[in-house]
Amino acid sequence: MPSLSMMRLALGMLALLLAPWASATEWLPRSAETSFRVLSWNVSREQFFEHTELTRRVLQVSKADIALLDEMPGDLQDRRLRQWLDADVSTRGWSFVIGRQGSGDQKAAVLSRWPLERVDEFDQIRYPEGKMAEWVAAAGSARPLRVGPTGEFPSVGALLNHQGRRVLLVSADFQCCGDTAWSWQEHRRQLEAWMLRNAVLAAWQRTQADAVVVGVDLNNVQGQQPYDLLTGRGEQRLWAVGALHRNSRHDWTWDGRGTPFKSQRMDFLFYTSRLREVRSQIFDSERFNQLEALEWGLNKQASRKMSQHRPVVADLAWQDAASDAAAE
Repeated sequence: MPSLSMMRLALGMLALLLAPWASATEWLPRSAETSFRVLSWNVSREQFFEHTELTRRVLQVSKADIALLDEMPGDLQDRRLRQWLDADVSTRGWSFVIGRQGSGDQKAAVLSRWPLERVDEFDQIRYPEGKMAEWVAAAGSARPLRVGPTGEFPSVGALLNHQGRRVLLVSADFQCCGDTAWSWQEHRRQLEAWMLRNAVLAAWQRTQADAVVVGVDLNNVQGQQPYDLLTGRGEQRLWAVGALHRNSRHDWTWDGRGTPFKSQRMDFLFYTSRLREVRSQIFDSERFNQLEALEWGLNKQASRKMSQHRPVVADLAWQDAASDAAAE
C-alpha cells in the first residue's frame, strides 16, 4: 500500500499535469457592481517583509485595489515600501501613505492603485496627558504599552478621489490583550476607539469626503465596548463588513491556536452609508484546494506563516451605482 507522502506527491504531479487544461477559479469573483475592492490586514510587523513573496501573493490573489495595513514595522520608511511595491508588476506605481507616528514598534499604512492624499488628523492623535503614567503603573513597566515617547497612537488617514468622489481611508491598531474587562488594556482600547472616532469625524467634516472606509484591529478580547464606541450611530455610523471564511460560517480573523486568546473576529472593515457591501470574504490559505494552492503559490500553511491575523476583503459600491448603470 503506498505511503501517505507518496499519495500526496502523486496528487501534486497530477495537478501539475492537468494545469494546462485546468486553472483555479478566481478567489473572489468581482461583481460588475463593484466600485472598488478593499483589503484590511494586521501584517504582524516585520513578518510582512520577511515573507515578501507570500505577502505579495496575497495582494495578487485577492486583487485588492486598496490595502489598509496595520502593525507595519515601527521603523518603516517610504523608501522600503516603495521598493516592495515596485518589485512586482501588479503593484508597481501604487500610491501609499505611511502614518507619521507609531506606538514605538508599529505604524499603519494605506496603499492604493490610485493617487492618495495624506490626511493630517490621523498623524496628530495623542493619548491624554497622564494616561501613560497611569497605564505604566498598572502594567508594571512601559514595555507592554508599546508606545512612542510622545504618546502617539498608530493610525493613518488618506483621501482617495474615485469616480469623482472622495473616500476617506483609515487604518489603525488597538491595544492588545488584557485578562479582564476592567484591565488597563481594555481601558486603553476604549479610549483609542473614542479618539479614533473623533479623528474620523473631524477629518470627514474638513475634507467633505463622500464616504469613509476604516480598517482596524480592535483586539476586542474583552467585549463589544471598543466596537460600539468606534461605530457610533445615526448618519455617521460605521457599518461592519460581514466577511466569512470561504465555504464556512466562521468569521474569526485572529487565529488563537497556541495562544491564551480564542480564535475570534478582531479585525474589522467599516464603511459609511454612501457605500454598500457587494460581497466579502476572509482570506485564508487553509481554505484553498490543492489546485488553487499550486496556482496561487500559497500552500495551506502560508496564512499562518505570515500572520496570526487574516485579511478581510470586501467589494464596495456606491449606493447609486446600480441605478446609474441601469440608466446607461
